[in-house]
Amino acid sequence: MKWILGCMSAALLIGCAAKSVDVGSNHATVLEDGGPGGWPSLAACQSDTQLPIVGTWNGYMERTTLPSRSDAVTLVIAAANASHVCGTITFGTGTPPPVPTDPNSGQIPGITDGGPASNYGGYLIDGYPLTILNGRASLPRLQFEANASQFWKPWCELQTPYLQEGADRWSCVPLNVRGETTYSLDTGCLLGGVDGGASVPVDCAKATLCTQTCSCTATACTVSGEGGGLLFDLRVTGDAIDGSDASGGIHLTRVR
Repeated sequence: MKWILGCMSAALLIGCAAKSVDVGSNHATVLEDGGPGGWPSLAACQSDTQLPIVGTWNGYMERTTLPSRSDAVTLVIAAANASHVCGTITFGTGTPPPVPTDPNSGQIPGITDGGPASNYGGYLIDGYPLTILNGRASLPRLQFEANASQFWKPWCELQTPYLQEGADRWSCVPLNVRGETTYSLDTGCLLGGVDGGASVPVDCAKATLCTQTCSCTATACTVSGEGGGLLFDLRVTGDAIDGSDASGGIHLTRVR
């Protein structure tokens, strides 16, 4: 049996724990101060009059699908004004695994066994803080996004960009004109090899991440901070925040 991994993205709601701090030597600081790729600027959020939503909010998410089965949610709003909201949202209470540091392998024990997984890079990592993206507050309404692939940002930034054959698109694996990676139980993952063409072995997790998760230009690769597919539309009422995301209701209470 042969599978073809195409260039698509997927986000599977699983989870993360929120603080505006470095969460370990293998993780980048979760509150980005601007920079390439659309990541928010904390300075922009700290300017002007601060909104009363600044603080830490704990609660739960309905119909959670976290591997740990935890339904915990922590929202940390580090700074917020009439134009910007900065902070993190974390689902679950687990300890995130270290981000792989080998640019040629994206394997994480327990998540992949060496074969392809179409939504591998889109998993939310239980206990990993996600940066608030495109945050805006017209109180009592609070809206923002998060990118489930943020965990992979440091790994993507280790990559070398390659121009896809016959296309104006960059990737961190050298793709053929059809942009395909093939997989079979006998051969594992191969770059090329379609219609009798030449093929090169590649780590399956790297192939999936490079075609679905990392965003590359001619000079560098990263994970985009311009959006992310996780959409939150919440209502602030005193010391409570309630609302929804793609999976169900979220209910939070201010703790500080």
